[in-house]
Amino acid sequence: MKKLDITEFERSKTQAADKTAELVKNDTLFKFSEDDQTIRKESAKTGENTKINETFDKKSLSIIYEGKTFFNMPIGVHKEYDPQGKVIKETDYDKEFKFSLDEVISLSKTKFKVDLNQKIARLNVSRGMDEDTKKNVYFLFLPVNDQSYRLVKIDAENGKIISDKPGMYIE
Repeated sequence: MKKLDITEFERSKTQAADKTAELVKNDTLFKFSEDDQTIRKESAKTGENTKINETFDKKSLSIIYEGKTFFNMPIGVHKEYDPQGKVIKETDYDKEFKFSLDEVISLSKTKFKVDLNQKIARLNVSRGMDEDTKKNVYFLFLPVNDQSYRLVKIDAENGKIISDKPGMYIE
């Protein structure tokens, strides 16, 4: 059963009363937060957009939840655990998206010369059901400059580009 190393969290607090803490270890940023019952740990490689989110029971320090996000969008399989560490629920956030996120990242690098893994101001990626086509799609918001962006819509079934339209930021 996975448990939280509480010393990382405690040493990272600037004051004993703090409910949050940050720690940089090698090339990874760890963020901790707590409430009355849980401690949440978020980790991400410096300059990247994928985060690993874990929630631990505050008393036992046992893991109760884990999952990944990309641009705050849930990806992969998220798991919930009982107090003994047994998986009690799994949710696969990728199952409706046959064209994988890795394939979208590769397509973006080759076709648009944008690495979606890198932190770039105003860059965003989301996915879901498109109202117009009634299909699952990926939406890429690719910054062009300070005033404009490209909104690219990619079919999540086959990776075909459905649309590629310019847009203007509203300030």
